[in-house]
Amino acid sequence: MNKPIILKENRVKQRADVTLSKDIATALLQKIFLGETLFPPSNILTLAIEKQEGEIETINLSTKTLNAWVSRNNVIPETGKTLRDLLNEAREAYRNKEREKRQNMVIDIAEKEVHRTMNLRTNIPVVGMFGVLKDKDGNIVRKENHNLLRVKMDTAKFLLERLDPAKYGAKTDNKHTVMTFSLAELRKAKEQHEQSI
Repeated sequence: MNKPIILKENRVKQRADVTLSKDIATALLQKIFLGETLFPPSNILTLAIEKQEGEIETINLSTKTLNAWVSRNNVIPETGKTLRDLLNEAREAYRNKEREKRQNMVIDIAEKEVHRTMNLRTNIPVVGMFGVLKDKDGNIVRKENHNLLRVKMDTAKFLLERLDPAKYGAKTDNKHTVMTFSLAELRKAKEQHEQSI
């Protein structure tokens, strides 16, 4: 049985002995999505390929072969896409997924810190030379810590400006009054003023 002729993007015929298939490409993509390397130190890549009956077949692929497929812009026969483009798209998707995961983690940490800051107690016990001061009834004397209050207010202001900029955003009206004068009218007004004196 003759293999169909496959043309690369540059209209050059792909070699007939290339074993690149959709199953191999899918297994390579799976490795990328799992964050595994396509170029292990052993230079042999073990791919797990699913067959129709649910069986899993393992194929050992040399990294030199993979490198040759990518550098020659070999095409996956079933899709018509080059392996290079497919791998680049998968790497970009993996990077975006990881970036989004890190951003969500940072947002979670930031929300916890904002919540903690908003719940800060700003009044603190007054400490004298002999320890915490108490009033006549035995209650601890407290005072407002201005530094903690400033941090809390700055956080609240920042949140309000970001979450509801229409209501709490900084509004500036950059309206300047521009007056124009005619020198002839100024001279005339000056002369009239001098005559009236």
